[in-house]
Amino acid sequence: MATGYSMTHVGHKRTINQDSLLVDEELQLYAVADGMGGHKGGEIASSISIKALQSYLKSAVREEDFSPEKYLIPAFQSANSQVFEKSQENNKELIGMGTTLVVCMIWKNKAFFGNVGDSRAYLFRDSYLWRITEDHSIINNQLKNGLIEQEQMPFLVNSNVITRSIGFFPEIQVDLFQKDLMAKDQFLLCSDGLNEISEEEICKLSENYAPSALPKQCVNKVLDGEGNDNITVIVVTP
Repeated sequence: MATGYSMTHVGHKRTINQDSLLVDEELQLYAVADGMGGHKGGEIASSISIKALQSYLKSAVREEDFSPEKYLIPAFQSANSQVFEKSQENNKELIGMGTTLVVCMIWKNKAFFGNVGDSRAYLFRDSYLWRITEDHSIINNQLKNGLIEQEQMPFLVNSNVITRSIGFFPEIQVDLFQKDLMAKDQFLLCSDGLNEISEEEICKLSENYAPSALPKQCVNKVLDGEGNDNITVIVVTP
């Protein structure tokens, strides 16, 4: 049975925490959503997406043919539809709202991941940190196309503009990944607020702290710096 540990913080510069998280050990389901749009739109979008995802999978897991491979994308689509419908209401605070969504589900000795946006999933194994997901962002597209170098990324304007989100359009494209589980694996899900520290620093923290302490240590490391954004971290130990 997987165990999840989590922490979220508003950061130093924001007044509202637009991140939402899910730790559902009964479903073995873990998720981070980073909302955007309007005064309260992002907070509402991320919360709706998490609840819709959980509700859909809680029902789907009763099906005889259930597998995350088959049902994760429909769960994302359910979340997208509910956020999109909410954004169409006659409320100027909700116009254009959306959210990222990254999900991990442990099922039959495998870990399954879904991702829309630039919230991330990592695997820490044998003292190495691997990024599982790919950011859906303008800056990542530029990096892949050789238009910028990795070292330039922290200094570029609009580095947080994403190319996919939950709720902004009626339809979405979801990336799916899966990993076979090995002893002592741990997975880390996070919003992009954690990007203020390097992956090398995340790896070092993962080496030096127990999974139960790691979310707080990651958040505190960001807060020791500028802490410009909301920060959310979930660590999952299968």
